[in-house]
Amino acid sequence: MVVEWLRVHVPTPWQEPYLEADARIWTPVLATQPGFLGKQVWLEPSQPEELILVIHWASLVQWKAIPGEILQATEAHFVAVLGQSFSLLESRVFEVQG
Repeated sequence: MVVEWLRVHVPTPWQEPYLEADARIWTPVLATQPGFLGKQVWLEPSQPEELILVIHWASLVQWKAIPGEILQATEAHFVAVLGQSFSLLESRVFEVQG
């Protein structure tokens, strides 16, 4: 299993709309992809304007097999719904052991 870990700058007033749009747009699209296992959102009290998105995949191969057109169309829809984009501050990949 691998974990996709994303740190996104989302100002506090935008967090609720961001999370609602993410749940309505991104999560259903990812859920249709082979290897998708689930997703969590973490809030760090010491960094109130950052969200951590943690997406679990059965394998790196399955995650990376998602067609780019699907990712681009989903991101375009997400930005259109929110009326703006948000800065991805960091992206990491972790392999789960054991």
